[in-house]
Amino acid sequence: MPLTYRKLAVVALGASPYGLDVSPDGARVAQACFDQKLRVYDAATMQELKRVHVGSSFPHGVVFLADQSAIGAGGRALSLFDASAFKRVGALKGHRDEILRAAAPASNTHLVTVSGASYRGADCSLRVWDRQTLAPLIRWKLDAQPYGLDVRHDAGFVAAATSAGEIVGGQLDDAAPRWSHRVDDWFYESRFTPEGDEVWAVGDRGVVTVLDAVTGAPRRSLALEGATRGLAHLPEGRFAYAHKTLVVADRDGAVVWRSEPLAQGVAHVAASRDGLRLFVACFEPASLWVFEREG
Repeated sequence: MPLTYRKLAVVALGASPYGLDVSPDGARVAQACFDQKLRVYDAATMQELKRVHVGSSFPHGVVFLADQSAIGAGGRALSLFDASAFKRVGALKGHRDEILRAAAPASNTHLVTVSGASYRGADCSLRVWDRQTLAPLIRWKLDAQPYGLDVRHDAGFVAAATSAGEIVGGQLDDAAPRWSHRVDDWFYESRFTPEGDEVWAVGDRGVVTVLDAVTGAPRRSLALEGATRGLAHLPEGRFAYAHKTLVVADRDGAVVWRSEPLAQGVAHVAASRDGLRLFVACFEPASLWVFEREG
């Protein structure tokens, strides 16, 4: 039976979408927007469960903690909200510029953030934080705005990708990146494969750059249908990305399913870990598109 998805919902957002994340169990999805609001939805019905003010402008960073006890969202500071009562329970403070992405390893021992801006002397950096004390542990200086960030499921490695075409990687306790690889691209996303052996990065060039996760050595590249700002790995060796439509492809890039045309300007792509639901945040009009696997 061919793989197909149906459009479950298109949710109008109050402002341009920034951060997007799906809870580890796939039950909830969180979205932060230009209006400084964090919105949390039931992933099955897309009913809004809660809306809170994050307390800082440009809240690009959104992340569910691995144990789902809290949700992080914010701009220069990442506020942590209790996932049940939605009360602020802490914050990561120290970045001088907006936090562009945030990630939480499955070990629940750390949090990872990246920040940056385009002016000279901007705080383009990756920081590792202690989950319990919220104290900063590690800071990597990066060469440009880092829009891509991911932590491997075993919590051993982290990878980031920048607007200058650099991908860096290393262990969470490394004082500096263990490896760096540069190509002619403006990256918007970097993701570890579910197996954890590769890092995939995508951006304006419309190509997936695939690197060895441990060494950073190039493995291959896959041509996409155009520039993309989002990529999500799915079960059975598939992945999803969005250009003008949402595309699900096999590991070799062959298209197995395509959505109807999306709204203008894709901001993010996310998926539940079981691949049951796919989420695409778009700029114009500001909206969150949700697709559910059939069969």
